[in-house]
Amino acid sequence: MSSTIHVYIDEEDKPTNFSKLRKDHLKNFHFSGVKLPLETGEKTIPCGPPRVYAAFTWGTCGFIVSEYVDGRICDDSDIPLIIAAMQSLIEIPSPPDQTMPGPVGGGIIEHPGFNESESPIWYETVQELEDHLNGIFRVLERPWQISFKKELATYGLRLCPSDTVLANFMRDDKGGVVAVDFAGYSFLPASFFASVIEYSNYSKLRQDLLRNLKYPRAKCRAALAIHNVSLGLAPFGTNNIGKQPFLAPMFETVYSPQRLEKGNPFKA
Repeated sequence: MSSTIHVYIDEEDKPTNFSKLRKDHLKNFHFSGVKLPLETGEKTIPCGPPRVYAAFTWGTCGFIVSEYVDGRICDDSDIPLIIAAMQSLIEIPSPPDQTMPGPVGGGIIEHPGFNESESPIWYETVQELEDHLNGIFRVLERPWQISFKKELATYGLRLCPSDTVLANFMRDDKGGVVAVDFAGYSFLPASFFASVIEYSNYSKLRQDLLRNLKYPRAKCRAALAIHNVSLGLAPFGTNNIGKQPFLAPMFETVYSPQRLEKGNPFKA
């Protein structure tokens, strides 16, 4: 049995943070872009994940050695701190060399706009993602069209926390906030976060985030359309509809509009 160990150290010889650590990143990716200092007295309290000290494999198992956070899961009394922390998170741009939507280095997008909150494939470009979403609308015979061009030109890809629940944040022993579950984080056009915050299930945290966060609401014109994608996909139980020809080989199963027509609940 063989093992591989990777230790991640940044330019100051301090442990590096990862916004998303996937299996392939253990092999070849080093990213410290989401490491944010917690400054006492700051009006906006930055937030980052626990530091990752080492990641290694042993046989077919993978292990991550990360910072221990001495604290407790946040509750409603911590919402003001979470709002400030979330503000710092959604302003994080993608790494300079990343143009594909998704986690650092590419991968499956976890977002409630998809069936089961997971995209079916890795999208190499934002255009591929846009084309697939518009293809879904064509299958559903709905007139919506999504375009990310303007918001992408203005804001680029931004960190999108897709699972805004209290359990994903901890209050540490210094009174700061630490994000502890990054499974639903990807770098996406701004409308994806707007869709999460404006159309997710009700909670006090989400309502307070909606009232207090500063994000380009007026510019996120695709937010409602992304939400409608999730509603339209629900009866099919799959994301594998509406694909473009160049995406078809990436899907495990090809569902054409003709095959779906009989069971299409949106067909008049």
